[in-house]
Amino acid sequence: MLLDILHARPQLRRLALSVSLDFEDLPRYMPQLLSAFSGLSYLHALWLTDVTIDALPLIDACPGQLETLAVTPSHLELAGSSYYRPPRPAWKRRLGALVERHSHTLRSFHCDYSWHLPHLIPSLKFPNVTVILPLSGCRVDMALAAAYPALTHLRLGSFEPEISHLDKVWPSLRHLDLEMWDSGTLSPDHCVRNIAFHALLHNQRARAVAHIAILASPHVTGLRVSWEWRPDTLDLLVEVIALFPNLKYLSIPAFFDYNIEGLRNFTRIVACLPASLRILELRLMMVTQQHLDANCESRDAMIELFIARAPQLEVVGIEWMGIRTCSRNTYHWRIEGQSDRLLEPAVVKDLLRDYLYSYEWPEWP
Repeated sequence: MLLDILHARPQLRRLALSVSLDFEDLPRYMPQLLSAFSGLSYLHALWLTDVTIDALPLIDACPGQLETLAVTPSHLELAGSSYYRPPRPAWKRRLGALVERHSHTLRSFHCDYSWHLPHLIPSLKFPNVTVILPLSGCRVDMALAAAYPALTHLRLGSFEPEISHLDKVWPSLRHLDLEMWDSGTLSPDHCVRNIAFHALLHNQRARAVAHIAILASPHVTGLRVSWEWRPDTLDLLVEVIALFPNLKYLSIPAFFDYNIEGLRNFTRIVACLPASLRILELRLMMVTQQHLDANCESRDAMIELFIARAPQLEVVGIEWMGIRTCSRNTYHWRIEGQSDRLLEPAVVKDLLRDYLYSYEWPEWP
């Protein structure tokens, strides 16, 4: 059926395909798939999942040059038993060799191992790719800078940057996600608009604040902060927020019980929010949706608190990680005068587009 569809739709422009056919039969199907792909002259966006090394030639079978490419390796290609282990070097080298023909036309290249390719094939260049946000972060060095000169979004994760002043290396950089940094990571007056960090901070609050201050700049308008629970969390949040006076979006860990008493303790944070802030998200941990739904009184009190103490806020959100799931779950309300209105997910997604980047795969039928 798949082959019939591909042959019947030669004008396809976007194609999402799971290559998780019976892996033992894949070599038998590949000649027919390659032939079908060779007829897709208009194809410019391709998403492939569960890709074995034998299926990678589908990338090169497209007669035109791709603008969007997303690839996830099959579990058969992983170096270890865990899904989070990188694929075998042969898979990555093969990917790099096949993607080279499209490298100058690609604007979106989504693969958690795209940052490996310049180290395996130094000649590879992706002049138009702007986003590298692998789940586990990436190694940032001159090889990456040479291969991806136009980055606007970058996630270092647990990797420590090997080059200084990332904002000078990538003048277009607008979003940075990191866990480790030092005084040379960014210029003092950098223009990175959105910063997200998860850090193990020093127990002494003054030293913790000084470390975060390295990332501060008047140009930062979006901030998402994460750290482990600590007894002085509220005091630390007050001092950290003061470092970023022009925030429009702020997402902070809410280490308090989601009840009336917990909200009273949170009043100090609301009082110190910058006048420029428009969107505030509180992140609760290890709760259930039933718990949130059952605490409408707490939600009403929270909204009233924001209306009274932070009239500049337009949207308030609660994000939580459920006990049984690791997915990002959110409620967002738009504050309108003395009332509030629950927002649809599509509206929230559009509101947060400037502050949170989420790469989206097409929905499978």
